[in-house]
Order: sequence, then structure tokens, then C-alpha cells
Amino acid sequence: DVSLDFTDDTLEEQLTAPSYELRNGRLLVESKDDIKAKLGCSPGRADAYIQGLYVMGLIPPGDQKGKRGHSIDAYRSDPEISAMAM
Repeated sequence: DVSLDFTDDTLEEQLTAPSYELRNGRLLVESKDDIKAKLGCSPGRADAYIQGLYVMGLIPPGDQKGKRGHSIDAYRSDPEISAMAM
């Protein structure tokens, strides 16, 4: 589990801004340009946070299936992620 020990309103806003959908077993996240337009700035703090989680091994690599989406096979066994997708 990952949790923040502090309140960072900017990080929270950036992490919760993107919308996503499941399509044909793939998790599709809205484009970076759309996220920037929604926030009015680049989500750089969220990018750095997610990259840090990946480097620390807290996010499984999954299998990349092209530029616009990633397979969610690596996440199917996680009940929290599965519940969010429904």
C-alpha cells in the first residue's frame, strides 16, 4: 500500500484529474494534452510521483500494448483496482 504522510493539494488534484475507461481489456487514460487542458498546467508533480512508485517497484510493469493504452492483466488480481474499474 502507498499513502502520503502529508497533504499535497496540487499532487492530489493532478493524480485525480485524468479520466479513464476499460475497453477490450485495456485501460485507456485520457491524453496528456487533455489533462493539461483540464488542469491548466502540466501534471508534472503527479508524473514524478508515479515514476517514483514505478522505480521503487510499487507499480507492476504490466505489458505495454502500444502508445495509447496498456494491458491491465498485471492489475486484474488487485481487488482495489478492479473495483475502481467497475
